[in-house]
Amino acid sequence: MGLPTKDATVALVTAQIVSVNKAFDVSRHYLWPVPQKERDLNPSLTQNPGW
Repeated sequence: MGLPTKDATVALVTAQIVSVNKAFDVSRHYLWPVPQKERDLNPSLTQNPGW
């Protein structure tokens, strides 16, 4: 699979797109990390597990 595009000479070329298989990690992907800025504003906040 590729993406049609034009090169410097305006010729139509196909750029190859590399696909990455991403896996869902149950131990950390249900919760997002708490931004450090928010943790600095409120010292009572802790980081979510896995982050």
